[in-house]
Amino acid sequence: MVLTSNYSIYYLHLSKNGGTTLCDMARSHYNIKVLAIWNCNLPDNVIDANREGTNAAAQRAIFRRYRELRFFANEGLMAPQGQELFGGPFAYVVILRHPFSRAASRFAYHLKYNKQQRALFPTLSKFLEAKWDNLDYSQVHALSGFRGPREDLNSTHLEIAKNRLKHFSVVFTLDRFKEGIKLMEHKFGWFKTYFLRKNTSPTRAEFTAEEEEKMTRMFHLDLELYDFADKLLSVQVDCMWTEKNLTAQGVAGYEAALPLGIPVKQGSRLCHCKTQMEFRTTRAPKGHFGL
Repeated sequence: MVLTSNYSIYYLHLSKNGGTTLCDMARSHYNIKVLAIWNCNLPDNVIDANREGTNAAAQRAIFRRYRELRFFANEGLMAPQGQELFGGPFAYVVILRHPFSRAASRFAYHLKYNKQQRALFPTLSKFLEAKWDNLDYSQVHALSGFRGPREDLNSTHLEIAKNRLKHFSVVFTLDRFKEGIKLMEHKFGWFKTYFLRKNTSPTRAEFTAEEEEKMTRMFHLDLELYDFADKLLSVQVDCMWTEKNLTAQGVAGYEAALPLGIPVKQGSRLCHCKTQMEFRTTRAPKGHFGL
């Protein structure tokens, strides 16, 4: 299923989650005039207005001014209330990263670009305690639109974040970046793309017991969200291959987009897709986007 010119891609850009790389790839698929500036982010005044929040309808109104852009990034937070965010001519994309890896990468970035602070935060543990930079804004923060401190996040915000993820056209995890790009090719007609990772910081595969305990306590909601996103990515990849198989078998005019939780046999495979979708003709109804 290819979402065409009726849709602008809204990329929720979470810090240190591969956004610079994805934006660089987008520049190879779209004319520069139909991309937002600087790392594909919208101008600061738009993001600032978004951070002020108001409501989802107001956020959509802000972004509609930029609907001529084919790809843009919001490096702020999503709107804070309700599920009504998902309307209008947008297809949503996000990349999530394992919270431990994200923290280590953020720490390395901090050491590289904040030399005057190295003595104050010489270790990852000290860095975490200081709530340095926007690391304290978790991935649950961004998706739920919650404006308060991380300590006030709870399971309600996690469920909002999970429910919103179900409406995203493509959900990456950084560990499975190549699969996410395959989905971008399938969903948005991107050609086969080779990429170089941009704006990367070294990370670590191992952590001390103290670091693991501290990060598990700090990011327990993000850990659960990451696991959910990883499963959702598997669902989307499964559906992609089912669609490709149906096309190869000559099932013309239909796309495999099936209700979540209903298994559909495709050879020996099972495919579970998004709740609001059904077998339907290739032409999507206006304003409809999903998996």
